[in-house]
Amino acid sequence: MKNRRKSPLSAAFWICVAGLAVLFLLFLPTPERRTKLYFYRHWPELETGIISWQAGETLSFDPTLTVNIWGEEEEIVEYIVTGWGLAPASDYYGFFYSRNDVPVSFQNGGEVLTRQGQYEWVWDGQGDNHGYVELLRPCWYYFEASF
Repeated sequence: MKNRRKSPLSAAFWICVAGLAVLFLLFLPTPERRTKLYFYRHWPELETGIISWQAGETLSFDPTLTVNIWGEEEEIVEYIVTGWGLAPASDYYGFFYSRNDVPVSFQNGGEVLTRQGQYEWVWDGQGDNHGYVELLRPCWYYFEASF
């Protein structure tokens, strides 16, 4: 039977692999992180687009996003950054602009928001529909919606 000694390089290799795996899991690009990162990277352009839109110009936005305008009294501009699933089991992540700085449920659907923290709210809809809303900046909110 051969006596195998482990090489110091082999041990170092596996330590590096384990370290990279831990770093990847800690900084995993979750939908929440991707959405918030997009918002903070593009906030100046988003704000400029909203100001122009409020002045009567056409709303300009990144074509990789899905953008909708919802509501009348509490009008919001919703930006969906990512979403997946097949109806009726879908998840959406994005942010919205609220002209009156009022948090609302997904698509301004009218569900009651319950405060969870100073800047966080949750809502429950019919069945297992639910969501989360968080203040990012004045008038800007992050959202998650699950159906």
